[in-house]
Amino acid sequence: MIKFWNAKRWQPTCCWHHDVVKQQLERMYERGEITVDDLWLNSDVAVRLTLELMG
Repeated sequence: MIKFWNAKRWQPTCCWHHDVVKQQLERMYERGEITVDDLWLNSDVAVRLTLELMG
């Protein structure tokens, strides 16, 4: 929860990015597949995931 309540880590997002991309990133983080820095929507992981999902 600490990462959520750190306002420096908040970023605005559209509904699709929040409901689709961000949720997948959160699950990847929980499984230990990515770091907390990869949760940013402009991270390499998030950009790659977005492009894959937009196919």
